[in-house]
Formats: sequence, structure tokens, C-alpha cells
Amino acid sequence: MGTPGRPQGNPKGETEQANALADFLRELTVGVTVRQLGERYRSGKTSWGEYRSGAKAIPFHLLERIINDREHDPRLRTTLLARARHLHDEAEAAGNGPRPCGSTG
Repeated sequence: MGTPGRPQGNPKGETEQANALADFLRELTVGVTVRQLGERYRSGKTSWGEYRSGAKAIPFHLLERIINDREHDPRLRTTLLARARHLHDEAEAAGNGPRPCGSTG
């Protein structure tokens, strides 16, 4: 899709699961800028930056679209979709679970 923009720093999710999902998304979208993602998937650059940093969990339907768009081998696509579902579910569960004492948010 083009050359990447600014380099992405380390994931900034609140949980390991959020960071794992962000890392997976980064692998899927390597070489694609947040601007390009926003244009392609009709979402803002800020949201894509948050998804790729782990600050916000990407909606599963967007993750599914990316995989379907980028992977043409049906078996590999099925494997990636299963991994995406697993990582997404874990990130959602970790983000919605009880917070440790003394944490904010």
C-alpha cells in the first residue's frame, strides 16, 4: 500500500493481551500508514494509531476485513482469522475484567 510513516513505538496497551493484539495488527499492516488504513477502512488516523499501539482494541470486523483483504490463501486466512479471534477475545476479556486495587480507569 505504500511506504510507512513515522515509526511506531512499543505497544502501550493496559494489558499484555492488548499489546499482543496490537502486535498482531502491526504484523498484518506492516508497511501501511495509519493514513492509508483510515482511507481504506473509513476510519480516522487517530483510531488506527490507537489500535496499532494497543491503547484501544480494534473492532473485530475491521480485523477480519484486513485479513480477508491481505491474505488470499484460504488456509492461511482461516488460521489468521482464528488467531485474530483468540487475541481479540483475550484482549477484550482482560480489558473488561476486574481492575487491581489502586488502579484508575
